[in-house]
Amino acid sequence: MAADRIIDIPPAAAAVRFRADAGQRFLLTVDTEEEFDWGRPLSRTGHSLDTIPRLARFQQFCEGHGVIPIYLVDYPVATSAAAAAILREPIAAGRAEIGVQLHPWVSPPHEEEVTEFNSFAGNLPEPLERAKFTALRDAIEANFGTAPLI
Repeated sequence: MAADRIIDIPPAAAAVRFRADAGQRFLLTVDTEEEFDWGRPLSRTGHSLDTIPRLARFQQFCEGHGVIPIYLVDYPVATSAAAAAILREPIAAGRAEIGVQLHPWVSPPHEEEVTEFNSFAGNLPEPLERAKFTALRDAIEANFGTAPLI
């Protein structure tokens, strides 16, 4: 089950350890978010998830190269049945990882005014931001079968 707070430090046993001869290491993070027009003001509505089906091909590409991508998902993706259908199995099998990417304007609870300032993590009142992170974490755990650690 997920920790009570996303900011809790993971236990030492959860730390990544590489063999001394493991060679070069890197992380591939994938911003996996709703589509919207960057040239227009932010909105809680009017976005799409049309590119989600392409995640299947991208995941196959990564697996073909031995790369384990980290999908950083926002709330619309975290609650997408299509995204869960594509990514749940690779995540469960350790061929992908999942983490949070907070887009406050589309993440509940929707208590704040949608503004550019409020779109950045750290600019919301702490209790509201915590509630948004918690809702996002819980949605990921419910739909993808694992709690995000990133």
